[in-house]
Amino acid sequence: MPPSGAEREALYAEPPQGFVRARNALAARLRRQGRAREAAEVAQLRKPSVALWLVNRLAATDPSGVRRLIEAADRLRRAHLRQPRTIPEAAAEHRHALEDLIARAERLLADAGVRSSPALLRRAYATLSSAAADRRRHAELRKAGLTEELEPGGFEVLGGTPIRHLTLVKPAPAAPPRESPADRQEAAAERRAALKAKASAARRQRTIERASRKAARLRAELRELEARIDRERGE
Repeated sequence: MPPSGAEREALYAEPPQGFVRARNALAARLRRQGRAREAAEVAQLRKPSVALWLVNRLAATDPSGVRRLIEAADRLRRAHLRQPRTIPEAAAEHRHALEDLIARAERLLADAGVRSSPALLRRAYATLSSAAADRRRHAELRKAGLTEELEPGGFEVLGGTPIRHLTLVKPAPAAPPRESPADRQEAAAERRAALKAKASAARRQRTIERASRKAARLRAELRELEARIDRERGE
């Protein structure tokens, strides 16, 4: 049984800098409650990027803003398909919906003690725009459940075919990510916690299996003893 929705929601509401601490605390609490399998699952959860955390927090704290963005994206798609004359108006509405969310993003970052930057806001903008443009992502976006950042590359209004002149964010040249010593230490700690939780779950399962076998033997011995008593009484 996975951790409850409320537990996961509370975990992913944590600012990125507090995620690992909150995740480890949740895993420890689940282990104390005898929920070893759930604890192992929690211990393996990866910390979301700041941009992904930001987009999901926007969806969780401003569902009406996300709904307006999705509706604006749908109207822009229909304008391209059936009403070309309404494209400028639909595009402006879509842009305003995105800008309203990004303005709120600045406040969320400040409240969480996370430093804002143009690069971070571009990544959040791109993920919001791409998720709103892709109907397959709408449910995840509405539920604040996106699991990855989405690449910019155009507003998909014609069955998934990118429209180049509607590209909302120009991608910067990709550079190989560099892990800081702190990142490497954190990743190593995550791996150790996951292995420890897995080993604990395995030990608990072996204990349960041994207890089950012992209980089965005791039941068999009890049945044999009852049968012997019945035979002696019959004699």
